Amino acid sequence: MKPFIIQNLPSDHEIKFLHDTRVKSRIIYISVLLCFLACIVALPFVRVSLSVQGRGIIRPVSELAEVRVIPSAIVAAVFIAEGHHVLKDDTLITLSSVETDLQLDYRQQELKKYTKYISDLQFLTGETGFIRCRTDLYKTEQNNFKKKLAEINSRIERADRDIARQKKLFENMLISKKEFEDLLFYQDQLESEKKIFESSGIFKWEGDLIKVCSERDDCLKQFVLLLFQKVNLH
Repeated sequence: MKPFIIQNLPSDHEIKFLHDTRVKSRIIYISVLLCFLACIVALPFVRVSLSVQGRGIIRPVSELAEVRVIPSAIVAAVFIAEGHHVLKDDTLITLSSVETDLQLDYRQQELKKYTKYISDLQFLTGETGFIRCRTDLYKTEQNNFKKKLAEINSRIERADRDIARQKKLFENMLISKKEFEDLLFYQDQLESEKKIFESSGIFKWEGDLIKVCSERDDCLKQFVLLLFQKVNLH
């Protein structure tokens, strides 16, 4: 008797389900592939705005900037009228230089004043060999400085005399050691006061010298600009 082989064959319903599943899978695969290709094709046409924020200092390429002065003044005379034909280099109007001349005179006087101040301060700080101050301002300061310094020197001389006199008494044991040391301490205080006073005076005048030199330079720049403006008026 021959053995039988039993085979489980799929039914029609199962075959249809497998077919539908394969069709849907292919549709999904093709859709995904088409979307991917569409993204690749659209890349050259996509624009994305990028912005970067940061803190810093903006500096020009050249640190020095040229400043030009536009002349402004009262019109003194007009040499043209409406509809007139003019040629190159013709004089159309002339401007009054009265205001500019007044400012030039003022700046010139200021420059002379600053020059005298600088000379006095260089003398007071020991930079030059001038024998005296020329301006009333620094003459007064020099006299007050000398007066105060003479007062301190007078007190130092008096302290020296007291020490010389008390030294003999101390050596003969007529005064205590503390009294004599107090005199020496007072003398040291006076010497320190003198040094501080002298250095503070020099320090002040050195500061004034730097300030006046800066003001002189600014005034000189204004004077040059006014000269340039006056030339452009004609």
